[in-house]
Amino acid sequence: MDALRIIYPQAHQYLLGVAPKEKWVKAYFSSHVCCDVILNNICETSNSKIAIAQELAIITMLKEIRTSQMERIQIRGQWIKTYDHVLSPVIKEIVDKLYVRASSWRSTWNGEDLYQVSGPSAQYVVNMHEFTCSCRSWQLTGISCTHAIATINKNEKDVSDYVSRYYLRSTMLILYENVLYPINGMDNWSKTSDVGFELAPPRTKRQHGRPKKLRREEPQVRHHKNGS
Repeated sequence: MDALRIIYPQAHQYLLGVAPKEKWVKAYFSSHVCCDVILNNICETSNSKIAIAQELAIITMLKEIRTSQMERIQIRGQWIKTYDHVLSPVIKEIVDKLYVRASSWRSTWNGEDLYQVSGPSAQYVVNMHEFTCSCRSWQLTGISCTHAIATINKNEKDVSDYVSRYYLRSTMLILYENVLYPINGMDNWSKTSDVGFELAPPRTKRQHGRPKKLRREEPQVRHHKNGS
């Protein structure tokens, strides 16, 4: 930010006013949430699952979304009961990759709770009592970083014991216990009493052209043999 203030003062001023740095600068993220994601991938995934429903009328759209979510929760809930690892699948995959890298790091104990972890590119301090590493990855993600795993291996402990409870199979089981319940169709809904006025549908204006259902892709640069 200091360099940006010198090179491009307007950009520096803009970033200061966008939002508190705790919202968009990973170095200032809270360790409470155990998540360092700064993208809206969850929203994008949700939107992709309800793309067809979004084209429907409001009540029909909500019914379709609700039904699809009821089915998804049920399928995921049944599947997680057959899954037999302590960590959830995605987190296990991340930990497995970090575990392989940990072999390149050497952990030295100081006689208390601290460890000096040296590797190919740097050196960090791991606190096994507080579940922290000076690289801050462990605190931000809730997943043991490479340096922590090197220390865990040195102590012959299980890495799963040092991952946030948010990412455990047991937590997923609790999550999918909250199911959605079936409801009757509109014909069987209770009728509301007279409210003294007639509610008209909203005014709509059809846009010109065919409605877009897919995101427009950025044009690709093509290279020709003639160099054009």
